Amino acid sequence: MTGRRARQSPSMSDPVDPVRASSPGSADLFGVVRLQLSDFRNYVEADIVGDARPVVLTGPNGAGKTNILEALSYLAPGRGLRGATLGEVTRTNGEA
Repeated sequence: MTGRRARQSPSMSDPVDPVRASSPGSADLFGVVRLQLSDFRNYVEADIVGDARPVVLTGPNGAGKTNILEALSYLAPGRGLRGATLGEVTRTNGEA
């Protein structure tokens, strides 16, 4: 091999499956193709599966669109989209 890393196949139990997409002349990009949530904000559990294409979240106010974005924000260093710690967004006794 010449400087390339072999990509490991993600297992079905991986909560987040990153995918690398690149095209000639562009930088490598990373994306999330699967997101599993449990006891996070208004989600008892959720399994969102996509692919490398962009995603559009739609729905009425209070449906949980921003909560999905906040869950994704915890994948980057920091305190999440709203500045909350993970302990502050965990569902307890059926409430977020």
